[in-house]
This record gives sequence, structure tokens and C-alpha cells, in this order.
Amino acid sequence: MCYKFLINKGLSLQDYKYPPRTYYFYYAILMFNIIFYLKKYLCEKKLKRMKIIDFIGKSTMWIYLWHIPFVLFITLLNKKGIEMNYMLNYIFVFGGALILTILQNKVVNFVFRKENEKNKNIREILLG
Repeated sequence: MCYKFLINKGLSLQDYKYPPRTYYFYYAILMFNIIFYLKKYLCEKKLKRMKIIDFIGKSTMWIYLWHIPFVLFITLLNKKGIEMNYMLNYIFVFGGALILTILQNKVVNFVFRKENEKNKNIREILLG
């Protein structure tokens, strides 16, 4: 990575994403430590758990999957010459994925409201 930067060929972090290289491992370790200590701090202070944090924790897979159409939409806008601020992109993608996940949970709970073994398994898969 330093070599590419030094010879001025341009640096794209996407080149080091698959398979994950040192940069991504350091990022993962940093995020893990932040979350670990934040959780430890919240438990020590005996603060009430927030419902949105619990929901995001249980629904990370679906939020990840629902973010893809929003990223593709932003990519399409960028190709057409419409560019937005990075923070607006982030809010749009995360907010949209979160809203779709909430709607998905409401629909799944409505459709599979009867409690039987078959419905229970399907609900667990679709709700995360």
C-alpha cells in the first residue's frame, strides 16, 4: 500500500478489501475495542438498553442486505453527474436500509402472526 502511494499511482482502499489486508484488520480491531469498552461502560453505569440498539444488533444482516440497493442508486446518480456529500450518502443509505428492515419486520410479524412451529422457524430466519 505504501509503495503505491509513494510512486503516485493512486491509492484505492478497495484494492485491499478482498481478501482483507492489514488496513481492514486494524479497522476491525479498533471497532471491536470501541464497542467492547462502550458496552462495558454502559453495563457498569447500569444504563437502560436502548431499543434501537437492540434492534440494530439483531438485524445487522438485513440492514446489510437492504443497504445494497441504496448504494447502487447512489452509484447510478454519481454516474449521471449528481454527487452528494459523503455524510448525506451515509445517512441516506443507513436510514433507508433501517427503514426497510423495520418495514420487513412489521410485514413478517403480520403475515406470520400465528404461532406454530413452521411459522416460528420462518419468522426467525426473516427477522434475524
